[in-house]
Amino acid sequence: MSVRVIFLGPPGAGKGTQAQSLAHEWGVPHIATGDMLREAVAAKTALGLEAKRHMDSGGLVPDDVVIGLVGERLAQPDAKAGCVLDGFPRTTAQAEALDAVFTRAGIALDRVVFFDVSRAETARPPWRRAWTSTRSRRRRSSTTTAAAGSSPRSRARDR
Repeated sequence: MSVRVIFLGPPGAGKGTQAQSLAHEWGVPHIATGDMLREAVAAKTALGLEAKRHMDSGGLVPDDVVIGLVGERLAQPDAKAGCVLDGFPRTTAQAEALDAVFTRAGIALDRVVFFDVSRAETARPPWRRAWTSTRSRRRRSSTTTAAAGSSPRSRARDR
């Protein structure tokens, strides 16, 4: 399968979790710029050292460094069949550069998925969000079962 998807949204929205899961399912790389920056810094590549200089001073890593890392990653053989980009592009310059990379390679972007999550929701601890989500699914499930003619008491008795 050839698929190129971008996941965008606020920190804590679940982009990385979903991107990693779908990339695995689709057999394409999950490309997260934060991970790539940390790896480049650890490997002491030229772009990694440039990124480290900015990170150590508390500044943002410039677009040209991030774009360079993403461009190198997209050129690797495993990304030829597609990729899931996690949180990239973040700026107009990054979006334009990504478009140029895709145009030069003769490939197209398939989808952009935006995770529209409120600040209040992303501020909640992940375990709390998962617990609420599970509880909600259980509530819907028991409502469906009860509507089908089974009561909680009879289900307990049948166990």
